[in-house]
Amino acid sequence: MKRFIGIDLGTSSVKVVVTDRYGRVEHTATRGYELSEPVVQWREIDPMVWWHATAMATSEVMEHCADDEIAGVGVTGQMHTVVPLNVDEMPEGPAIMWNDQRTAHMVPRVRQTLEKVGEHYLARIVSTGSPAINLAWIKTEQPVTFSRIKTFVIGPDWIVKCLTGSIGTDWCEASTSSLFNFRQGTWSKVACESLGIPLSMLPEIQSASTIAGYVSSAAGRASGVPVGVPVVRGTGDNPASAIAAGCFVENAPVISLGTSGVLIYAVPDIICAERGKSVLFSEVPGDLLTLVQLSIQTCGSAVSWLVNDVLRCTSYNIEDAAVNDPTYDTGRLIFYPFLNGDKTMYGDSHVRGAFVGLSLDTSRSELQRAVMEGISMGLRQLVECADKSKSWGEVRVVGGGSRSDLWLRILSSVLDTRIVRLAGVEGASQGAAMIAASSVLGMKLDMLARRASRLSEVFVPDRKMVSLYDKKYGMFLQLHDTVGTLGVERRSHLGLD
Repeated sequence: MKRFIGIDLGTSSVKVVVTDRYGRVEHTATRGYELSEPVVQWREIDPMVWWHATAMATSEVMEHCADDEIAGVGVTGQMHTVVPLNVDEMPEGPAIMWNDQRTAHMVPRVRQTLEKVGEHYLARIVSTGSPAINLAWIKTEQPVTFSRIKTFVIGPDWIVKCLTGSIGTDWCEASTSSLFNFRQGTWSKVACESLGIPLSMLPEIQSASTIAGYVSSAAGRASGVPVGVPVVRGTGDNPASAIAAGCFVENAPVISLGTSGVLIYAVPDIICAERGKSVLFSEVPGDLLTLVQLSIQTCGSAVSWLVNDVLRCTSYNIEDAAVNDPTYDTGRLIFYPFLNGDKTMYGDSHVRGAFVGLSLDTSRSELQRAVMEGISMGLRQLVECADKSKSWGEVRVVGGGSRSDLWLRILSSVLDTRIVRLAGVEGASQGAAMIAASSVLGMKLDMLARRASRLSEVFVPDRKMVSLYDKKYGMFLQLHDTVGTLGVERRSHLGLD
């Protein structure tokens, strides 16, 4: 029996799965880690922390498998996070995370620079956390460190490097770096020159199923994965999740309720989306399609913030049975979910969140529900600006938040759309293992997806709640101008910017 390992390098933990040849998950293991925040709004981590956590998780799943059963390894993970490497191909300083905010002050200038050289699409999508702007920050603020950088990789590419010694990236990571020219289908020379980033610093771009290398002796000893097993290049976590959810099979849109909230849908062509990011995906060389990705920065992270940090609850379950009823009306209470800025709808890292409509009678259960409703309304904004959303008959949902029946019922009514939760879907780690299986076995990903997942449960809109949420959504859309930028206006008035 051939089995495959899928590794998903997440924001706060790494998840490793073992699947059978058809992508069905048999074993899982996770290891957590903490980010460093040496300065307010900075988020970084030592890349070796990732590798040690990954090695421990893979060692755990290997306890359930014979060495000769493992036929391949796939790697995925958080997109955008930059790992600078020196001439010894080791990290030159910490990895700067995708949700790092240290470059907020640079965004307007970098956008203007990219506009001047004709990279209009890159000027629109570049934001805090983008590899382009983080490299530009290192060049400006840490010139000695920058002078020692030979190349860079993105988070999951670093795990491939640790396993095999191979350096490279995939079309997904390249196309979302803000250093890639879609018209030419390659790295943008003018973007790099305008930001002072040498072209020699850019890694080779490979298709997701390309065998990047083979597990080395050192990596095998550390991780328990048999030496010589092929490791594919892999892709970013959102495309990997879309693979596992069957986005490529039925061309069905997928929403991921993870740390961030992501809407992703496939277009069988290479396009620069008018809203959101165009993520290129290549299963095999010469085969490219576009996954359009739109996101809100805080989703599961907002739920964790409220439950753990604010309410100090020991459970994520809503304690009030009445509030847990899908038809419960929270009245004027609205949660505005942009706690960490926004990249898609407003392109403004200064936007902030709020609870509006609070009263002395507001319970903590109502606050929990309001967070689910507010995030759902933020996702509705994304759906409404998607190119083909009016033709969608259903939306598939994955991620940790998809385990909540209440949240999916709310989402269905807010979107006025059928919501499908799939069984057998473990998200990005499963998608990574499926890419490895497709490479080693010569099977297409759509065939694997049909076998790996199955319909679990369908959530349909409640007509009464659709009407109620339509009215609330109208109020929600007004919050950007009334409260979302209030802090920025006040800082400007006081001369603090």
